[in-house]
Amino acid sequence: MLRLATGTPYEENLGCRFRSFDILRKSLLPQAEVLIMKILVLTTDQELALLRQRVLESAGHEVLALSNEREVMEAAEKQVPFDVALLCHRLPDSTARKLIRMFRDQKRQGKVVYIAHIYGEWPEVEADRYVVGADGPDALIRVVAETGPQAAA
Repeated sequence: MLRLATGTPYEENLGCRFRSFDILRKSLLPQAEVLIMKILVLTTDQELALLRQRVLESAGHEVLALSNEREVMEAAEKQVPFDVALLCHRLPDSTARKLIRMFRDQKRQGKVVYIAHIYGEWPEVEADRYVVGADGPDALIRVVAETGPQAAA
């Protein structure tokens, strides 16, 4: 599921083959390599789904954003492949727990990251990692990078 992003002629002329975009600084950052991951964004809030999708695509990842419970459950049942699944605080806790149970029962290789709304919120969901949505896009990208398969290698 993972592959290395290839550099464009523009990037190679800058002396750096692989680059990513820093959203807050609005600039390209040189990096040794960028591993592209398949990411599922699972929520019931379409606005948050589209925002997170754009942020993660800008970081070079392949993203499937699902924003209603029926789509989310169908994707889990069909075993849609993923490296990281992001569960949003807007998804009902019971649905999030059911999804995680399905992922564990199916022995899925991907990791689950729960996105809490604010600090102090104690999620009733057992995920591999947690991130606070209020920390912004850089924190989301960092946690995804730390959670993905290359982090385990």
